Amino acid sequence: MEETIPMARTYTVQKNDCLWLISEKFFKTPWRYNEIYNLNEDIINNPNLIYPDQILKIPN
Repeated sequence: MEETIPMARTYTVQKNDCLWLISEKFFKTPWRYNEIYNLNEDIINNPNLIYPDQILKIPN
């Protein structure tokens, strides 16, 4: 039997969002923002600069 890899959730960045706040929203702690950044390094060049309408993967 093949093992399936769970898909990450997605989140569309809103105006005034930052990884810190997104982490707080999904994980109830801001300290996991680096996990979101690491999963999205292909589209985020600087973790301090994210833009509205970017679609981010959120770790499960």
